[in-house]
Amino acid sequence: MLKIRQCSHEKDSNEKDITGIFQVLSENYSVSPWSHAYIENDLATKTSRYFVIEDAQEIVGFLAVTEVINEIEITNIAIKPAYHHQGLASRLLHQLPVNWADKAANELIETVFLEVRASNLPAQKLYQKFGFEAYHIRKNYYSLPQEDAILMRLNTKN
Repeated sequence: MLKIRQCSHEKDSNEKDITGIFQVLSENYSVSPWSHAYIENDLATKTSRYFVIEDAQEIVGFLAVTEVINEIEITNIAIKPAYHHQGLASRLLHQLPVNWADKAANELIETVFLEVRASNLPAQKLYQKFGFEAYHIRKNYYSLPQEDAILMRLNTKN
């Protein structure tokens, strides 16, 4: 049974999450874009939130976001290849915290940002399905292989 949950920020309680998230990345990339230490540090940051999707307590996908004032950036979303084409990325995107309020500014989230490889047309179509629009290209942003990034945003105030 698939279950989605938010990861804890508590350092002692998230080693299994860190290892699971790293495993998802390792199965999707020839070289993981994030190290185990990066995930650990990012997960401990109060502005970062991670949602994992589990199958029998095994992490099979995750969504990582960073919240800054009234904006959110999707920093990564990945699903293990064996679970591709099952709608799991969509289920994770439904966790987008567009209704979270920034307590200090007392404002709702206004914009969600992300970047995606220019060649990743399935991901771009998924984001468009959720209302994201392309607004800029970063030339040669990605490496291994070198590729442009498409910047996309979702305005939640529409």
